[in-house]
Amino acid sequence: MSKLKNNYKEIISLTLIIAAAALMIAADYVNVKFTGDEAFDRMLKDVILRFVTGGVFTAVIMLLGTKSMLAPEFGLLPKQLLWCIPCILVVLANFPYSALISGAAEITRADLVWLFVLKCFAVGLMEETLFRGLVQPTVADIFKQKPYKNLLTVAVTSAVFGLFHLLNLFAGANVGATLLQVGYSFLIGAMLSAVLIKTDNLWLCVIFHALFNVGGNIITETGSGRFQDTCFWILTAIAGVICFAYILNYLLKLDREKSDEKENADGE
Repeated sequence: MSKLKNNYKEIISLTLIIAAAALMIAADYVNVKFTGDEAFDRMLKDVILRFVTGGVFTAVIMLLGTKSMLAPEFGLLPKQLLWCIPCILVVLANFPYSALISGAAEITRADLVWLFVLKCFAVGLMEETLFRGLVQPTVADIFKQKPYKNLLTVAVTSAVFGLFHLLNLFAGANVGATLLQVGYSFLIGAMLSAVLIKTDNLWLCVIFHALFNVGGNIITETGSGRFQDTCFWILTAIAGVICFAYILNYLLKLDREKSDEKENADGE
């Protein structure tokens, strides 16, 4: 009976995921006009679609019984944020401070900033519930008996997350820019996957993802000018190297500890 119930849940979950994906694809061919302001209408459509899709993925997470990541212990949040400091540095380094201060870039649609921030949160919700909330537990289950299971889980989940951005090519994105996005999406995905392993708090992943997108896209979507200047790349490189070393050390240490625990248990 339990097996039948699990199969039933899996069928419903797969149906919901396929329906959400179909909705996203179909929406690309629909031109919705809310106000006549093209930029506003485009952002609002993205917000609605991604909140709906993220809501579907959240429902699937709860249906499959992995909802603990959606209900974290808030008393642990200060310690979790302390552990996440290198990750927070990566997020903050993605903001265009120097370009805005120097005037090389500017916000030209200040009236859209609130909607843009909401869109970033919606994108973070959709992508994190899908990749960290659904894909990562599935990958972790595959590698649960393998040495370095956490490192493998993070690597594979991040690779799937990075390759997902190749879909931007079908929307007419530049090949070089898309490949660059695949690369940094892999790295950001690895950071967020490690955050989930450490904290079991999916909302931290959503917030970090959203803030990273705010910093990286605010000029592109609500302003004009060149924002990826020398200062930007220096801050990004420093924060990235620190975070990469920190996350890699954490995953290797965690896997070694788990391996030692398993050996001790087998020895007894």
